[in-house]
Formats: sequence, C-alpha cells, structure tokens
Amino acid sequence: MFTCIISYIYNTFYFLLYILSLLMKYRKLNIEELKELEKEFIQFLASNTVTGPDWEKIKTEKPERAEELIEMFSDIVMEKALTNIKYLEHISPKSIKSFWFQKDKVTLVGIDADPNEQVDFTQPEGLKRLTEATANSRPLKVYLTDKDFQKSREEEVYTMLQNGCSIIKPEQFKAMHDMYQSTQTQKN
Repeated sequence: MFTCIISYIYNTFYFLLYILSLLMKYRKLNIEELKELEKEFIQFLASNTVTGPDWEKIKTEKPERAEELIEMFSDIVMEKALTNIKYLEHISPKSIKSFWFQKDKVTLVGIDADPNEQVDFTQPEGLKRLTEATANSRPLKVYLTDKDFQKSREEEVYTMLQNGCSIIKPEQFKAMHDMYQSTQTQKN
C-alpha cells in the first residue's frame, strides 16, 4: 500500500513537471550554461527531492524527465536574469530606440533619421553624424512614449532580446532621454 502511494506521488510529480515543460516560457539553457550553473542546478534538484543517484538514474532510464527538469530550471534561471534587465536598445541604419523596463510599463525614447539623410547608425560614423545632426539642427525625429506590458515584464524583455535588442547601461538611456528633453526645450 505504501509503495503504491509513493509511486502515485512520484508519477504525479513527474506528470506536473511534464505539463510545466509544455508551458516553457523561455529557452532551454545550453550545455555550457548548465555547466556554469552546476551548483545551482544541484540545489534545484535537491529542492525537488532529486538526489545525485536519482538524477543519474533519471538521465539514463527516463531522459524525457531529465529534459523536463532541465527546462524547469532553465525557466527559473531565465526569469531571474530577465528580472534584472532594465535597459535595452535597438539600432538600425536609420533609427535608435532605447527602452527602460519599469515594473508595469516600458518607456521608449527613439531617434529616427530623415529617410533622405545619408546616415547609418549601425556604423561608428553614423553615431558621429548623429551628434553633428543634433548640433546643426538637422532633421531628426526624437520621441518618447510609454506602453503598458501586454505580457509579463520578463516575457516582454525576452521577446525584445529575441528580436535583436541589446542590453545597455542606464547612462545610455539617460543620454537618449536628455536628447529628447533638449528637443522639447528647443520647441518651446
């Protein structure tokens, strides 16, 4: 009887792990990342009552369950990492967009070059030309907007990273915000 209860609990636990793995929010960590986080992964396994010998057995006898555990751990790690990201930037040849991820919204400061302007912000010369264009009042569209999150904050950050954004320092966002504010002062 006791063995049946333990078996039931064990199977229920892994069924729940399976369901959670289908709902993976982010991506699975690769081998190198898992190696770097080995200590944390061992702690994760222990918190889920998986001992070292149990883990070895799961890997060989039930590899799909091993994958489920790795996916759960990956989501936990990714969630924590994404929570710590506050600023992102996306640069294309004719625009720079800087994002500040707050608790419940994202603030965007953008700069768009005139389509006829010979500038490419993805090149170092393009950034120099940005400074020149600002100093010479060349046509730049500088704007600021806020947007509430459609998904969780971390999912929004993840999507932006997947779409080519880079993590930036707060000073970079502040410089963009200052540029926006200077354009507003010039209009008044």
